[in-house]
Amino acid sequence: CGYGEENVHNNRVMAARLRELGLAVEYAESPDGHNFTAWRDVLHPHLTGLLRRVWGARACSVNRSS
Repeated sequence: CGYGEENVHNNRVMAARLRELGLAVEYAESPDGHNFTAWRDVLHPHLTGLLRRVWGARACSVNRSS
């Protein structure tokens, strides 16, 4: 979610409520809106972290030499 996104308040409220219900929530905001720049800045680190937890570290290793 970006700070400038019009729905940022609802996203914050939803994340807080899910935490209250005992769910593990990772919520991140970027200094942008709901656009490609915001997605680009947060997708890689957060998706990589999620996949690492779900599949294990080996599944997320990237061979950057090819």
